[in-house]
Amino acid sequence: MMRKVQFPWKNFKSLLSTGFAGCVIALLLNTAATPSATAQVDTGSIQGAVTDSSGAVVIGATMVLRDEATGFTETIKSGNSGEYNFPSLQVGSYTVTATANGFETLTKQHLQVNVQQNLLANFALPAGSTSTSVVVSGSGSLMQTLDSSVGQVMEAKQIVDLPLNGRNFIMLAQLTAGVTTTQNDSRGLILTGSFVSHGVPAIYNNYLLDGMDNNNGDVDYLNGVAYVVRPPVDAIQQFNVQVSGYSAEFGRSAGAVLNAVTKSGTNQLYGQVWDYSRDQVLDATDYFVNNAGEKKGTYTRNQFGFTLGGPVYIPHLYKGQDKTFFFIDYEGTRIHQADPFTVSVPTALERSSGYTDYQDLISYQSGKQTDSLGRTFPLGTIFDPETTRSVTKGVVDPTTGLTATANGTVREAFANNTIPAGRLDPVGVGLLKLFPAPTTSGIVNNYSDQPLKTDNDGEYDGRIDQNLGSADRAFARVSFNSEPVSFPSPLPGLAVGTSSYNVGTQVSNSFNTVVSETHTFSSVTLNEARVGYKRTH
Repeated sequence: MMRKVQFPWKNFKSLLSTGFAGCVIALLLNTAATPSATAQVDTGSIQGAVTDSSGAVVIGATMVLRDEATGFTETIKSGNSGEYNFPSLQVGSYTVTATANGFETLTKQHLQVNVQQNLLANFALPAGSTSTSVVVSGSGSLMQTLDSSVGQVMEAKQIVDLPLNGRNFIMLAQLTAGVTTTQNDSRGLILTGSFVSHGVPAIYNNYLLDGMDNNNGDVDYLNGVAYVVRPPVDAIQQFNVQVSGYSAEFGRSAGAVLNAVTKSGTNQLYGQVWDYSRDQVLDATDYFVNNAGEKKGTYTRNQFGFTLGGPVYIPHLYKGQDKTFFFIDYEGTRIHQADPFTVSVPTALERSSGYTDYQDLISYQSGKQTDSLGRTFPLGTIFDPETTRSVTKGVVDPTTGLTATANGTVREAFANNTIPAGRLDPVGVGLLKLFPAPTTSGIVNNYSDQPLKTDNDGEYDGRIDQNLGSADRAFARVSFNSEPVSFPSPLPGLAVGTSSYNVGTQVSNSFNTVVSETHTFSSVTLNEARVGYKRTH
């Protein structure tokens, strides 16, 4: 079956022009004046020392870094202590080559840089000719020895391969030591991936996406999530959950830091397509539905989408190999779920009598009540308001000839608990006809139904990466989420059955974007500038 997916431009324009629940613009400028002093939010670095085989430092060695996925290259010189540093590197795999006069050329391949990781890779150059090349694969310290942060990195393969109910990558944060689910959860936040780190409440966690703020300031509002946007698992390159010891650039709050990085395009065109489906055929019947003798309600869940990334290529105009890359993704979730209700409506006898006969009020309940004349009536008896009168204890009531047993007000009961049709307001009768017929007997909880609740969620992400030269690189990402949820009424039509706010369609629109440019001025000076914007409406 073909499905046509359309981008909700109307909702997108409304998001940018109308009121909103939360809006933040963030600007980040980082300047590194020394090779080891650099603020890195979602990036990492490769650094180390260049020595000869005896351990003596090699000054002025030419260090060439190459991004194995995009072909980006950068060249620096080792310092007076033999040190070198490639800071602000995007998550990925790199090759570093060291060359110096009087020494063989040494290349280290497949150096994996993770989120917020400072990778240590030292070079011991053998004496010889630069024309002689030594290649080492995957060399580098696997331990985080250059800072004291404690946490766990989840890579793309783990994120995609691990089982996830709902495909929410934030759920995987709970695999980190010291992290558990939200406790005393009264708003269902646990379903969104909300978590507690080392006993610190979930509201103190810090969510970052591509290095920019992704925190929802209105977590207690209707959408009830702690983040603004959540890309699909197939769009996440890597994320890091830091629970303690993180550095100053993460100083927002006392909780954990969930630092996620989206995928970018590479020199190879790649992509994925998926469709996950669930159906009520494999589900058990709801207890209350089964107890009411109703059939199993509808439940269908379909989660589908795609990713596509690669070099930008415009035939006869532009070839982006090694320069310009794109990555786009979309994930849609369509949920149709029966929402069981059991409520009270007028009985069949009341409906058939034109809402005059209320004998069911007596027959379906037990108990008695006594009035001030000492008369006993069954519960459910309807009294004629036109016969209302006051009586005094010990005084004879002229209407009935009975002596009052207490001071009070009494009325006469309608015969057979039936109200004369002429005493009923036709407008009131018309309103009562809006109620549906009961599905079971009794005067309370005599109507059961399973109207459909629908959830049509759509997540869109787009990213462009540009290698501007050996000293400049930039990227921009836009993420948009639109989720209209239709909450059904317990009763059909105008009857509605509730005054609660959550009947009808509730639409939550979220927007998050970031633009970043990194410029290397010299081997010891680098500047990274980012501007980001987020909004929830």
